Amino acid sequence: MRTCIICGEEYNNNLAIAGHMRSHKHDHVLLTELQRQVILGSLLGDMSICIRSHCKSPNITVSQSTVQTEYLMWKYDTLWNLTTGTKPHIFSQLSDFGTGSNKINYMIRFATMALPCLLPIHELVRGDGNKYISKLWLNEIIDPIALAVWYMDDGCLSSKASVKFALGLMSTEECFALQEWMSNRWDIGSYILKQKSTNQRYIHNTYSNLFISSKSNLRKFRDLVEPYIIPSMRYKIDKLNYL
Repeated sequence: MRTCIICGEEYNNNLAIAGHMRSHKHDHVLLTELQRQVILGSLLGDMSICIRSHCKSPNITVSQSTVQTEYLMWKYDTLWNLTTGTKPHIFSQLSDFGTGSNKINYMIRFATMALPCLLPIHELVRGDGNKYISKLWLNEIIDPIALAVWYMDDGCLSSKASVKFALGLMSTEECFALQEWMSNRWDIGSYILKQKSTNQRYIHNTYSNLFISSKSNLRKFRDLVEPYIIPSMRYKIDKLNYL
């Protein structure tokens, strides 16, 4: 038997222990608190985290439309030391959703390395294998930058200058956990609206949105997130400056 001098695991032969030792090569990579907050906020939105079949540690993938290249590059620069150093790449995919069905979309993407430092986050957001927004997850979000990242990912200004977060197919429990978190953590009142899909392909789907609408709550929200909104995303916040 061969024993790993780092973690004490035992293996039958030199080849197996050599492969295992390679899994420790990124043990020194650690998250800053800023990175952790950005990741926790973005996982509420566009970011994904998973453990691939040949890995023991999770990696993160970030994809955006090429229209939002500046935003993706901001995330890349924020998380640069977690990546291999390979620049984000552009790819195309065929849309199968809504009015954009059968339309080719151009996307830009980057991924981090598979890192042990991401295991606690993976356990927090995908403990049972599926991403689930829990109070435990939300309680770990303590910096407004995470709220700002979620807004840049999934938020917009509605036609009446209300702030809207698209929650997609989240469960009722997840929606109300977010609503409660908005109130308890940020002192911002909000409400949930559910809407049946108008697309015949998804007619059985019910989509949820979280709204912030009163002027007092919109001002609180604006003051929290505005310092972190990047220039190309200012259109999501500028109208709130007239409240």
